[in-house]
Amino acid sequence: MPERYGPWQSAHRRSSRWAAGGTWVRWKAQVIALAETRRRPRRRRSGRRDDRAKPPARGRGRQRG
Repeated sequence: MPERYGPWQSAHRRSSRWAAGGTWVRWKAQVIALAETRRRPRRRRSGRRDDRAKPPARGRGRQRG
């Protein structure tokens, strides 16, 4: 554990107090809410510009002759 957190016993005691007091639950809810407000709409994978479905392929293309 990095020295900046102090002895592991202190870090464990602090984390346990936060868990008992509901700090982690509140923190998680805030992180999720923030992520939802910043969520971007998904881009379409296809390059089509309209919402129409691509027509099914019919055979081997144009028949000649």
